[in-house]
Amino acid sequence: MSQSKVSDTPIRSRVTCIVLGLLLACSGSDSNNGGTGPPTPVVTTITVAPLSPQLAVGETVTLSAVVKDQSGAEMTGQAVTWTSASNSVATVNSAGVVTAVGAGASEISASAGGKSGSTLVTVRVPVAALVLSVDTVPLAIGTTLQLSATLRDAAGAVLGTRPIAWSSTSVSATVSNTGLVTAVSVGASRIIASAEGKSDTATVLVPPGPVTAVKETGNARSATIDAAGGTLRATDAAGVQYTLTVPPFALMSPVSITMTPLTNVTGLPLSGGFVAGVDLQPSGVVFAEAALLTVTMSAQPPSGQRLLGFSATSTGQDVTLTQASSGANTVRIPVKHFSLIGAGFGTTQDVDAIYFASFSNPQLTGSLYVQSLVILSGSIPRDVQLEQEIYHKWFDTWIIPRLQSVNSDAALIEAIADYRDWNTETPDILGLFNVLPGGQNSTELTGRRAQWEQTFVAKAKEAIAGNTQTCNNAGTNPNRITALNNALFWYELVRIGFGMANAQNGLDIPTFLSGLCARVVTQSLSLVDPLEELTSNTLTAQFALSFANGQAIVPDNFKVTTTATGVTHQLPSATALTPAGSFTGSVSGDPGAGTAIIDLEVCYAGNTTVALALGRTVLCRTEHLVRNVGRVQITTQSLPGGTANSAYSATLSATGGNAAYQWSIVSGSLPAGLTLNASTGAISGTPQSVATSNFRVKVMSGPLSDQRNFTIAVAAAPPPPPPPGGGCDDYFLTSN
Repeated sequence: MSQSKVSDTPIRSRVTCIVLGLLLACSGSDSNNGGTGPPTPVVTTITVAPLSPQLAVGETVTLSAVVKDQSGAEMTGQAVTWTSASNSVATVNSAGVVTAVGAGASEISASAGGKSGSTLVTVRVPVAALVLSVDTVPLAIGTTLQLSATLRDAAGAVLGTRPIAWSSTSVSATVSNTGLVTAVSVGASRIIASAEGKSDTATVLVPPGPVTAVKETGNARSATIDAAGGTLRATDAAGVQYTLTVPPFALMSPVSITMTPLTNVTGLPLSGGFVAGVDLQPSGVVFAEAALLTVTMSAQPPSGQRLLGFSATSTGQDVTLTQASSGANTVRIPVKHFSLIGAGFGTTQDVDAIYFASFSNPQLTGSLYVQSLVILSGSIPRDVQLEQEIYHKWFDTWIIPRLQSVNSDAALIEAIADYRDWNTETPDILGLFNVLPGGQNSTELTGRRAQWEQTFVAKAKEAIAGNTQTCNNAGTNPNRITALNNALFWYELVRIGFGMANAQNGLDIPTFLSGLCARVVTQSLSLVDPLEELTSNTLTAQFALSFANGQAIVPDNFKVTTTATGVTHQLPSATALTPAGSFTGSVSGDPGAGTAIIDLEVCYAGNTTVALALGRTVLCRTEHLVRNVGRVQITTQSLPGGTANSAYSATLSATGGNAAYQWSIVSGSLPAGLTLNASTGAISGTPQSVATSNFRVKVMSGPLSDQRNFTIAVAAAPPPPPPPGGGCDDYFLTSN
């Protein structure tokens, strides 16, 4: 307080003098200077501010110097000279601006009138790197995550606490000034932390929350679909029809599929809402070639929105975008895997949010490319160069590496599904080939297809070899049938699905069959020889598989293809299921053919109907049957009559057959006393009475036969003849 009074005295004194001078003509004398005028100000103190600043290299601070005289009054306008004790740490210019140069401490001084004041400037070790505790992290809506940042110097040493600025690039996630992140809505946000010119970014992915599907269980429909493909249909309560079409070779083995219409999907992150969809079971089924879900309905999106396909697990998790297209009265959605499949309306912002959030699930890597192309295809104008880059990268970084890493049947199925998606489904629905330079047959794409196909053939051969080895080593284990079916599936897919089963690839039919673990065998076969013309002759057979260990197994089904000449036939196209592998049909010889030739090509169909739907499989056996064709005919037109008590003899004759005839009476009877020789056809004996006998004779030569009706009339003996040479007298004499 005394200092304050002292410093105020000159001011009050001057004010007093002015007042007294006006009133009393004051001379301006002051009791402190003895009446000689105010003393001359001299620099007494210099104070530098701010006190002890801390800087990072490259930062600046402007210092100020307050100069006061002996009375404590500030001497404004006083020139000050600035100096730094260590210019290697900090420099200062004439205006008092300090620039941090290197780590350390330097005293910065301000001088004037022989006096000086100073402050100590400390230059911190510069931050060389700032590293956040996470790089990319998924965060469910409403949850939080505390981020931390580590500061290091150029030598890698961890630095102490420094001020850090936090910011977020998107409203999908917010961040506090302490680094606490809160997930707000679906999408992706970059959280940025900065300190002394260094920064790092953490990507926070906020995926869609689980959706809830409302199912019409009363309208669910089921069907078993196998490698031959098939169709499943269902209609919901509003009359909307759903058709699932599964192409051939999409499935390795039969699957009982259930399709349930959905009335709504709540929680779907599409602002236009749900349009149509189904629940497909069993969950987790993957198609080697996408099935197609067709919905018979008109779906016109509101302004500013578009039709989008979506998929999710049966529990409503992992919502991701897929392709969808609409016609005048249909919506089409490719189905690559089960369970929830549908379509909805959404904006570009919806698409972007779901797309970026999808990066939170690394299993969706392949789908990310699809979603990228879905987004770009809706852009006006389309960024063709970027679409082409993504399309090529999709193959280079996902499609071909995924195939190259295949080590199981299931993984190969998924790799094929990915390739079909890349090569056909996505570009077709998005019109990609219409905008890419060179279209579908550009050099870049044909080269990639060739690379994939050659790699696929190698992987298919590995799958065939692995299943064949399992089949050979399975003994009597039923698993060998599964392994055999798998080997045949892969071969038929290469042969029919890709047209690459040739000698160049080491997959021609003879080479494949030579290494296969089973053969088709005929356990029994029966057909008479010769075949009778115009008469049904039964053909029976029993077919089976013979494995490497020599034990025959009767499978469920064989496909039978028949070619024949010289006969009319009724032969089934497949063996019976009960008893398994059995085969029964009928043939009849064509009149005049002489010889019949029947070829039965018997092909194993396994537990699928691929052979029936797509032609034969390659595991086959051919039975070549040659039979004579003929007809036995009785040539005797009628038999002579006989006389009672007189010897009778007549012989039946026939043509055709092998001339070794067997004769018999099939109805009626011969006259009493006569018999038929079964070997010669002779009728002989002595008729015993007058009568007319009708009877039917049958002749057989092997399987051939003929029948004819005959009649033998037995008459009475004629009267004795008259005596020779006499007249009437002689007669009467003789008679008497």
